Amino acid sequence: MTDRPLVLIIEDNERNLKLARDVLNHAGYDTLEAESAEDGLALARDRRPGLVLMDVQLPGMDGVEALAQLRADPATRDIPVVAVTAFAMKADRERFLAAGFDSYLEKPLDIHEFPRQVAAALAAGGHIVALLHRIELRANGRQPMAFDTNIVSGQVIPYRGTLQ
Repeated sequence: MTDRPLVLIIEDNERNLKLARDVLNHAGYDTLEAESAEDGLALARDRRPGLVLMDVQLPGMDGVEALAQLRADPATRDIPVVAVTAFAMKADRERFLAAGFDSYLEKPLDIHEFPRQVAAALAAGGHIVALLHRIELRANGRQPMAFDTNIVSGQVIPYRGTLQ
C-alpha cells in the first residue's frame, strides 16, 4: 500500500491521457486511467481515488453525464471531480461548475502548473483556487500598470482590466 495520492484520469485521447499520467506520476502521484466514462465510473467505484480528472467530451457518455452518475452513487458522490476540457469560454466554465464539477482545467495542460493544480485540488477537496494578488505600478505620471500574481504558482500575468 502506498501513501501517494491516487488520481483517476478519464480521457479518451491517448496522447492527452499519457501526458497527464506521465506528468502526475513524475510528480509523485499514483494514477488510474480510463478511456471512457463507463470504465472511469467502474474504477471510481472500485478504487475510490482522491480526485477525478474528467474530460468533458468523451465518446458515448460525456463527462457531464458521468459526473451526474458519480454524484448519484453514495460510494462516489464525495470524490472531487475536476472538468478538463478545451472549452475555454467563461460561459463554458460556468456551465461545468453549475453541472456540479468541483473545478475546471483548460486544455492544453501546462505541464509545469498541472502538478500544482492537482495538489491544490486535492488539498481543497477538488476546488482549484487561483489566488491572485494584484500589484499596481504607477511610474512618473505614465499609464498605471498592474500585474496579477498567482500565489499558488508564482506566475505573474499582466492585468488587462481598467485600474481605478
